[in-house]
Amino acid sequence: LYATDSLRPEDVNDVIGEIDIVLSTMKEEDIEATRHFYHEYVRLLCSLGLFEDGKLALEEAVSNNIKLQVGTIFLLSVQCAHRGHFDMAKDVARLSVAAGCGKQPTLIRRINNLQNQALGVWGKTKDAIDEQS
Repeated sequence: LYATDSLRPEDVNDVIGEIDIVLSTMKEEDIEATRHFYHEYVRLLCSLGLFEDGKLALEEAVSNNIKLQVGTIFLLSVQCAHRGHFDMAKDVARLSVAAGCGKQPTLIRRINNLQNQALGVWGKTKDAIDEQS
């Protein structure tokens, strides 16, 4: 599944159930999640439209000192922004430093541009975050 794939509504619960099985098995077997696991997990959550769960997964990874792939941060941020969840997109972008990815001014500009396009405005909005965040 990719972030642009769409599932039938009746399939979503099945996929969530399978995710729960994988997570439970990992916990039972004391298998530590890697940055690659988190990337695929967030990608799957985006495919399901579970952006808040994706953000929580990233926060968990950061709290466990797992250095994430910059693509994971971009994926979730941009998917959130494309769906109009601009505050969440900005929160995820702000995680980039703590996630070991450094500052991401390109990502921040992209979120701001998507927000401005959604508002029908070009340039900075009062809610746009500073590129140095």
